[in-house]
Amino acid sequence: MNKSFSGRLSELRKERGLSQKEAAVQLGVSQALLSHYEKGIRECGLDFVVKVSEFYGVTCDYLLGRSDSRMGFNGELGSNDIPEDDIMDFHTLIRAASNVIEAANRDGGKEYSDIVGRIYVLIVYRLLLSCRDCGRVPDKLFTIPSEPGKYATSIMSYKLESLFSSLKGIDKDKSEDVPKSVETVINFAETYIRDNIKDVISF
Repeated sequence: MNKSFSGRLSELRKERGLSQKEAAVQLGVSQALLSHYEKGIRECGLDFVVKVSEFYGVTCDYLLGRSDSRMGFNGELGSNDIPEDDIMDFHTLIRAASNVIEAANRDGGKEYSDIVGRIYVLIVYRLLLSCRDCGRVPDKLFTIPSEPGKYATSIMSYKLESLFSSLKGIDKDKSEDVPKSVETVINFAETYIRDNIKDVISF
């Protein structure tokens, strides 16, 4: 991957399937100027960097080559595999979640990373409803009763997942390169499911 601003600017445009002319219109510059930026012939101002960041849904650090994380996950939440990813714990779960968001952003842009983000919000909200039921979170924070809220999160999650699954054009070769944290979460979840509902359903 080209870590220079010009390289990443060009790469993001091509990933989005935009011509230079289309991207230039969206970014408010001429095609000739965008071409110069992508070739590294001219340097842009900070306001343009911010505009590109918002348009493609990536951080300025990513654009400037200071980070390989498009969404700003660093250190423990980074995308590189670490030995601890073999162990199913909270940190592995968070790293897997960050990798899914990063991949959604890379393969489908901000629209798809937003969908994944909303799915995670609904999952956490459902947990908070359970915390409310046992008195760990104040009832006054909620405006929706617990049971309808839990039912609604299931419906909304399903709708969002259906939107996300409509993502097309992913390079199938890339799908084989799965971070260890994601593999660990899948293995743990499937083992947990099989151990707990094997008398109800078989796989």
